[in-house]
Amino acid sequence: MEKQAGQGRSTRFFGRAIDHLENSPAPFSYFILTFFFATTIRNFLEIFSDRDCVISPGNFFHYDLSYVALAMLFILLLHLGTRTPVAKAARVVLPSFLILCLVPFLDLLLSLGEGYNIAYLSPNSHGPLLPRLLTFFGPFGERGISPGIRVEVALVLLGTFLFIYTKTGRWLRGLFFTLAAYLVLFFYLALPYLMAPVLKFLGLRFLHSNGQFVGFYLLIILLAGVPLLYRADPAKFRSIIADIRPGRLAHYLLMAALGVAMGANVHPLTIFSTSPFQLLFIAVSITFAWLFSVMTNNLADDTIDRVSNPGRPLPAGTISRPLYTQLAWVFFFLALLYAGAAHFRDFFFIGVFIAAYFLYSMPPLRLKRIPFFSKLAISGNSFLLFLLGYMTTTGGYTDLPVAVPFYFLTIFTAAVNFIDIKDYDGDKAAGIKTLPVLLGLKTAKRLIALFFFLCYAGLYLVLPDLHLLPVLLGFGLAQFFLVKRENYREGPVFIVHLSSLALLLGYIIVSGVRP
Repeated sequence: MEKQAGQGRSTRFFGRAIDHLENSPAPFSYFILTFFFATTIRNFLEIFSDRDCVISPGNFFHYDLSYVALAMLFILLLHLGTRTPVAKAARVVLPSFLILCLVPFLDLLLSLGEGYNIAYLSPNSHGPLLPRLLTFFGPFGERGISPGIRVEVALVLLGTFLFIYTKTGRWLRGLFFTLAAYLVLFFYLALPYLMAPVLKFLGLRFLHSNGQFVGFYLLIILLAGVPLLYRADPAKFRSIIADIRPGRLAHYLLMAALGVAMGANVHPLTIFSTSPFQLLFIAVSITFAWLFSVMTNNLADDTIDRVSNPGRPLPAGTISRPLYTQLAWVFFFLALLYAGAAHFRDFFFIGVFIAAYFLYSMPPLRLKRIPFFSKLAISGNSFLLFLLGYMTTTGGYTDLPVAVPFYFLTIFTAAVNFIDIKDYDGDKAAGIKTLPVLLGLKTAKRLIALFFFLCYAGLYLVLPDLHLLPVLLGFGLAQFFLVKRENYREGPVFIVHLSSLALLLGYIIVSGVRP
């Protein structure tokens, strides 16, 4: 009876501690800062307890990303185990990372001040994985999972069990998710065993470099982040995804893909020169950069959207303006983070992409108010991503013929004015001088339809291949009639446009055609 009473008191104490964190009046930003400050102190203390610890930006960026990935996995695990709201689970997990600071003290104490060589479990030095899994990381040897880390893992597993049991009252459920937590921690500390076969599949060798670890942790963050954002607020998540404008995003992704394919036909393929996930991270950074650009444009166009696009998040009231603004800047940060992880060149190009759209959409300049020529921001960004893809596979060469930038910045710019047709009423009400507002909707549609036809026909200047010409003219005629018809709808225009780009991409890959 006394033992049961003691267990009851301990779970009640733990429950009060959880409740205190979950319902703390402190801003959520304080919890995030607590997490990062705790990991920073751990990085500092490890200098004294880890014989191999070296102070360098690469090391600490690698370590910090690993902690972010681990925190996200544990937030998701506790949420799934108890159905605790994601925000509340995060308020428990983030400050709990202070336990990281215990490891250096324990290692110094247990080694009598000598410290240990802390290292991932690796197939190069730690043998078969299964015995390590079944024996709580196995023998230490000369380097590996130190005694301090093992104590830390044991405490985390105990905390996981108590959290699940306190929340649900089910000890079997607690044991199941504690086992899941152990697997997460084990494979986090044995990540090289997962990295080596993936890199081998890509034709690369596992080098145990910071760059390779950063790539894998960013992949984990991406894979954990999507379900976390959805589970945090499904309605808001769906609202943002519904406004992502997939046709326009697909256009930019296909521009980069066309550049990759064209570059591969001109120079030897070097896409994995810096990161095994370079192409993936480029696509991710384009997506986040596009989201930032869409959301900042929506913030500036709120009045117009109330007329032309009342279903968007701000006019519909599905997301508050302050939260929408914060999310936009999160996507800005993620765009640059994933671009930088791919290559500095990608970081720079994505920064230029964001800059062009910001100047186009946002005050004080808001260049979209300039008739016709404002569309240089869109055509220029299309060329920018084509060039990014091209340089990715050529190793940085920019030996494109002058016809390519000329095509994008003249003929393509003219055709891009079609995006203003559907916003005619809202732009007219807001005084935005687009071609449809200046010329009248009917006249502008005829002119833009002609631009579209010339856009397809002019592609022959870039790819002088007679086999392509009839197909290009056919797509051009289809777009001509779709744009000028009285009952205009943007959807079919985008379907034809994206289909033509996809077919062109396939033709470039199969035929080996080059500019």
